[in-house]
Amino acid sequence: MSRWIPLLLVFLVVACANQPPTSTPTLTAQSPPRAILEEFYATATAAPTPTVTALPAPTPTFTPTPTATPTATPSPTPSPTSTATPTITPTPTPTFIQRVEEASKGVVKVEVDNTPSGSGVIVGTGIQSQGNPDTAYVLTNYHVIEGGKTIVVKLGNGASYSANIAGYHAIMDLAVLTICCSVQWDVLPLLHGQILPEGTDVFALGFPLDGSTITLTRGVVSANRYDLYYSASVIQTDAALNPGNSGGPLISYESGKVVGINTFGYHETAAGRPLENVGFAISSDDITWVLSDMRRGLRVERPRPTVEWEYDTFNDGSPHIFAYGEQPGTWFVIQCWNHREFEMYAL
Repeated sequence: MSRWIPLLLVFLVVACANQPPTSTPTLTAQSPPRAILEEFYATATAAPTPTVTALPAPTPTFTPTPTATPTATPSPTPSPTSTATPTITPTPTPTFIQRVEEASKGVVKVEVDNTPSGSGVIVGTGIQSQGNPDTAYVLTNYHVIEGGKTIVVKLGNGASYSANIAGYHAIMDLAVLTICCSVQWDVLPLLHGQILPEGTDVFALGFPLDGSTITLTRGVVSANRYDLYYSASVIQTDAALNPGNSGGPLISYESGKVVGINTFGYHETAAGRPLENVGFAISSDDITWVLSDMRRGLRVERPRPTVEWEYDTFNDGSPHIFAYGEQPGTWFVIQCWNHREFEMYAL
């Protein structure tokens, strides 16, 4: 490559030497002299420089800032002070032992002529006079006190009271005694207006056997029956009833109220077969119909026919008994009104 450079330089020198000279232009007369041009430009009226009139600055329009409408802060609506709903705490159901302990206070032992005869229950009180202690009314069976000369009622706490007969209903085997006096009696209420269904839990309290201590037996309502001999509704129970339980209460476990007065039991069938736990209590619903009358002195005797007697029913189905009385030639009718009220009259 370097050997071609000298030849290239020679070629360029020769080429430049062969170019023709540039001719100088000749000014013609028509071309104005330089002085004329300068004078023309000097005398030429210069175009007036436009006066720039400053536009007045726009007066700023004052736009008042709108006053913010105050937002009314709503007053909080006072919430009514809610009265706290009292929480009703249900009364706990007493246990079985508590029921027994409470009921035992109103159960008494009845002694006739210094011999334990049966049981009883305090069903009410009566005021002797203002400021004096109360008299208590004791409900028992008529057969417990029948024929007795002296009657003593003993409480579970060992207190002993002489008793008087206020009234009795021999047909229903009920009697009311009065004892005096104390400022505090434990009264057991009677259940009224309610038939206990079969299977209801019940228990019996009384002083059976030798009467040395109160005894508890427990069972259920086995059946509700009507007994013609007692002319009363009776409650059958499988709670064991023994001699000495007569006159004592049959009590509902649920309510703690007396539902009947234990009165009798069957220990064998008519054919002589043994029975167990077949006891009966006069219904408290029937007792309430005659209790107030017995407290006021009602005394109803059971007729004692000496010759013959006859059972029949009236047209309305109510039972009655024709009995030949102790006086020769006299017939008596024992009539049951609605299975509750009794009347005896001579024919």
